[in-house]
Amino acid sequence: GASQARMTWLIQGIDLTGVFQPEGSLHFNTSEAALAAARSGHGLAYVPEVLAAPELESGALAHITSGR
Repeated sequence: GASQARMTWLIQGIDLTGVFQPEGSLHFNTSEAALAAARSGHGLAYVPEVLAAPELESGALAHITSGR
């Protein structure tokens, strides 16, 4: 099978700094699809904050770093 390179995320917050390498089989071509999956409980979405703002404001999604 084809191998896929794993993305590395740098997570930085007031009380949290670290590197995260997500594992799993869900991959998306659009931020909107990633947000929909996160809203449905399928994990984290690494998207521009401005795009997630409505979900963050409503409480449907939350920042994973503290101080927000």
